[in-house]
Amino acid sequence: MPIEKMPKNPLSANYVPPGGIPLKVGNEDSWSSLAKKLGIDVGYLIEFNFKTRDPDEVNWYLRRNVGCKRQTADGKSWMFSAAANPGLIYFPPAKMTTGVKAAPTTLCPEELTAALATLHKSQEVAKTILGPRPTSDMPYWFARLYYYITMYEIQDRGALRHPCFLLHFIPIFYDSYLVAAEAFKKKGGIPSHWQDHFNMASLIVDQSQLMPWANAVTKSLVYGVAAHIKVDMAPSLEKAYRTFSAKYIGVPPLDTFKQDFFDRNMPIFAKVRLDLLHELVNWGMGLAMNGKFVDPNFASKAAVVMNMGLNTGEIYKWRDDAWREAKRRLGQ
Repeated sequence: MPIEKMPKNPLSANYVPPGGIPLKVGNEDSWSSLAKKLGIDVGYLIEFNFKTRDPDEVNWYLRRNVGCKRQTADGKSWMFSAAANPGLIYFPPAKMTTGVKAAPTTLCPEELTAALATLHKSQEVAKTILGPRPTSDMPYWFARLYYYITMYEIQDRGALRHPCFLLHFIPIFYDSYLVAAEAFKKKGGIPSHWQDHFNMASLIVDQSQLMPWANAVTKSLVYGVAAHIKVDMAPSLEKAYRTFSAKYIGVPPLDTFKQDFFDRNMPIFAKVRLDLLHELVNWGMGLAMNGKFVDPNFASKAAVVMNMGLNTGEIYKWRDDAWREAKRRLGQ
């Protein structure tokens, strides 16, 4: 028996997508063959009909709305056939498919422009997040970390197989942090999962005692990274995939892009850590020029603190969990 799941808010049994053009399915039809005729993404065609891409929910609609009676060879899914009653699915109107471009892989000026605008935005946020006469510099360091990550993701995009999707993702993911950063600057409305990170700003750490300060900076960074990946990443991936699919045709499944986000993208994090550490050390040397005590081994000790706090293996586990959740949301 095909595997089905009723959606939480199911469409009516006689639902017709706005502007949909009815088609009576036959024995030779499939989602893939019909999408190919239209020159559109198969996932987009399914979602246009049922407002979901979850395979089990699609099966439920195929039986209830389309009246499918024929099963796949493994018995897990419904198939189109001439026996389906009423046997109707709907094509999007021409205005929804005309002019839609094929999904780009390496050349995408629009996505690059948007990512570069985000890089500039991240630089401005780092410059302004502390405001006048701050009592703590903790929020600056995550904002600065984000700037370095964005810079290297754009700069090193040539190492990826599908950089256009990552470039498309950059503004969407960054803006989920920007909501929290703007709330912090306005002193209210910070999302709950960002509270630990921005609460660090209320701590007054003696900046002349560099190792306690470096520990506090690292703790603040860990809170920020955890909030952003554990909570913001999955919905950002989902949104990026849906908007990329709406903008372009022939977008492959989300997993096609996974190696770009994991193995191929990993080298940039070593560069980011090194750049941030250099900035921390230069900040410490600035204190020394002002006659304040500086631990002569500060650079090596700060590196140890950051390596222990920003554990790449743990961060990648969070990212993997977020990736799986995004796939679940997309029904893939």
